[in-house]
Amino acid sequence: MNERAKRSLFYLALLGLPLLALLLAYSLSAEPQWITVNYQRLDSTPLNTALVGTRIVVVADLHSYGFRTPELNVLRTVEELDADWVLVPGDILPRIDADHDAVDVLHSLHARNGVIASYGDSDVFFERELSGQNLLRTPTTLLNDRVQVLVDSYQYIQGPGGPVLIAGLDGIYPPEPTRFLDSLPRDAPVILLAHYPEVFDAAAQRGIELTVSGDTHGGQVELPHFLLHLIFGPAKTKYRQGLFSKGESLLYVNQGIGMSVLPMRFACRPEITVFDF
Repeated sequence: MNERAKRSLFYLALLGLPLLALLLAYSLSAEPQWITVNYQRLDSTPLNTALVGTRIVVVADLHSYGFRTPELNVLRTVEELDADWVLVPGDILPRIDADHDAVDVLHSLHARNGVIASYGDSDVFFERELSGQNLLRTPTTLLNDRVQVLVDSYQYIQGPGGPVLIAGLDGIYPPEPTRFLDSLPRDAPVILLAHYPEVFDAAAQRGIELTVSGDTHGGQVELPHFLLHLIFGPAKTKYRQGLFSKGESLLYVNQGIGMSVLPMRFACRPEITVFDF
């Protein structure tokens, strides 16, 4: 390599390293705090009739360690959105070091009528394998009857136009939805909280109107689809983020708030979803 080429490489490195440092700092510190609010209006479905005029907010994958800046940003944003209901499709707890502060974040979410949550794999891992504590269903300082955690169970909510059944699937992996889905009453339109988006195939077969999921974090770092496919596999990239449909059934995959594996986000901001019916 001649002297000119060496100098060119040196200047490229001199310019590139600060840029890389800035991108890294942004991914580690800035974007994880920068919540995007995505507004969704669904095409005409039985849910639109039952929930006319209702606002539902979805917060997924909190992975909460307590009242830190990301959690406080979520609480403030949700309060400003003034929801009738807040739905949380799992991964409320981190995999380690969860305590009652993490649960208190869930119970601090603001909604006019209540908060309904289901389990994700982090919740299952912490409660059943690591600690043996049922933190999410243990009374805490902020526990109130407006927060319900559904684990292979369901409840009805009353909309302005009629009842809606909210069902929450357990967070075990791989998911085993068949028996629970087959047991659901079909006397009202259904919103299914299923942490894993791949459950949508089974839900669509049964005509469930809306499945709300998380788990993927939207990929956390935006990469070409083929790389995501190689890293996470087809099950996790088939329904990565956003709205999907099969027949009359819909799936929405929320990008989540927290992070796992790598504590960073790039071109994949934390998300809160708003459904205005």
